[in-house]
Amino acid sequence: MRVGIATLAHDNDNYGGAFQALATQEWLRRAGHEPILLDTGPARRVPWIRYPGEIFNHPLRKIQENRRRNTFIPFWERHFAFDPCGHRGFDRFVDAPTPCDAYLCGSDQVWASADAPSPKRDFYFLNFGAPDVPRVAYAASIGAPDFPEAAKPDVARLLARFAAVGMREESGAEAVRRLGRPDARWVCDPTLLHTRDFWDILADAGSGPWPARMLFAYGYRWATTLPADQAVAALERGLGLRTRIPFSHRPLQNLGRTCAISPWQWLNALRAAEGVVTNSFHCVVFSILFRRPFVALPLAGRYARMNARLESLLERLGLRDRLLRDGADIVASMAATIDWAAAEKRLTAWREESAGFLRQALGGTP
Repeated sequence: MRVGIATLAHDNDNYGGAFQALATQEWLRRAGHEPILLDTGPARRVPWIRYPGEIFNHPLRKIQENRRRNTFIPFWERHFAFDPCGHRGFDRFVDAPTPCDAYLCGSDQVWASADAPSPKRDFYFLNFGAPDVPRVAYAASIGAPDFPEAAKPDVARLLARFAAVGMREESGAEAVRRLGRPDARWVCDPTLLHTRDFWDILADAGSGPWPARMLFAYGYRWATTLPADQAVAALERGLGLRTRIPFSHRPLQNLGRTCAISPWQWLNALRAAEGVVTNSFHCVVFSILFRRPFVALPLAGRYARMNARLESLLERLGLRDRLLRDGADIVASMAATIDWAAAEKRLTAWREESAGFLRQALGGTP
């Protein structure tokens, strides 16, 4: 059947966002469905300056942002199943949604929009289309331990329309249960529904000139308990690693370390790394899938509410010690042995459980 996917995918130059969308789409395709990414259409390349005043508004950052977006376009074009109705925007889509046999939202932080204005919230909570069309949430994330208090009555009403609800974090599943869905399940991210073989094929398409003993340092521009530049410096000194940083937020400071790489190359570089340091959920996921030594940096300050995604994942796989503790020696943490066989056993069981949930939610056998 045709399954429409509402997710954070198109025109979103985020490696994890692209991979989770592809993973969801391809799992559905392999299960015999016809998946489409709702409200999407072919993207176009954009110049780094679109009006003269932009040259004075962080020009290096603007170059980086546009260059990064443009490296994603071939990936989107090759792998994504675009909405046949094209991109219209939340308001127009909700008024006239693309007809499907089922709708699915997830994964990633699609439900961080719980308190967003109506068209956006309606889109990510599947509040559109015929009432009898099945609605499924798979690995949806709130981006926090709970929904905003003011949004809870509306969220409870929207959740009642779903045939099944699967959340990416344990805390998210608990939050949904408190709003009247005791059947909510804790499921793995869609990237983990696929074994390493699936991702190796994509990584093979993105070779690059990586240095020997490479440290792959990838993260968002968010504060961490140990600042990322201090973490990188300590690992370079302590382990003799040479760093590569995809699209560094400080290109001048990291001249010689930063690199402009496609999603395929991102996977290839991570797979080749001697070590990975990151604050990114999906970077941790692929470190696990490729069995690369890694250290995850907890977020600090107002971003600390997002640590649940890493804590939940690592706890489930028995890898909680890879989340850097306050005052811990990052070099020793990176060098510590990982019991990959035990982690793989836990992951395999979770993958099978999550796939069973999704098959049953879409009307198949568990």
